[in-house]
Amino acid sequence: MDRTRDGEIMGEAKRESTGWHETSHGIGVWTRRMREPLYAVIHRVPDRDSPGLLHIAGKRLIERQIDWLLMCGCDGVVVETSEDAGGRAIARWVDAHHGDGSDVLVVSTAAPARLGPREVARRGGIGAARSVLAIPADFLGNADLSCMATVRNGYGVVAFFEPPPALARTFGGSTVRLVRAPIGTGFRGQPTAARGAGWGARVQSAAQAAEMSAAVWRGEVPGISGKWDVMRVA
Repeated sequence: MDRTRDGEIMGEAKRESTGWHETSHGIGVWTRRMREPLYAVIHRVPDRDSPGLLHIAGKRLIERQIDWLLMCGCDGVVVETSEDAGGRAIARWVDAHHGDGSDVLVVSTAAPARLGPREVARRGGIGAARSVLAIPADFLGNADLSCMATVRNGYGVVAFFEPPPALARTFGGSTVRLVRAPIGTGFRGQPTAARGAGWGARVQSAAQAAEMSAAVWRGEVPGISGKWDVMRVA
């Protein structure tokens, strides 16, 4: 992530993005559009150790999360880690795989600190005027989260994702937020509530990681390699 001299990530200019869209006649075309920069924070879940290094069908959860967010069009990802041994291990993994800091940064916070995604984003150099996708550290999903911007209001959007049908009995769904910059002097409004088209699940233990992996290998988990879906308002 490029930074200005005062520490903020550069991104005042809109970015050009490319995507696959269907016309009203059902004809698929590649289109280019200008968009605002999009950033994400993978934030710690209160009172839980991060499961980021668990393996899901041959890849670590943190690897799948980062790959997925970058495929969704995120210009940068900030990973919040704790300062204990588990958090340091995740930080070392990120440094080994994204050590140049061009698209992924780590912000370490002392347990049991609960900074919130907006403060984590600020410490990662994302300017206060930017909207931020807030992703729980135990979340695994397949939706194109950039579509959340199409249903947000002035305060953002909260989207709930159901787990894959094959895993609905043993996995809980999860929520992803698009946090807008505060309006005026206060943050008193409520964000849009939305339901995700696609799936999302919380992977919180080695046993759940093994169960998710087995379901992936059986072909019961759609789109884990990057299939995108759209958002719809609940």
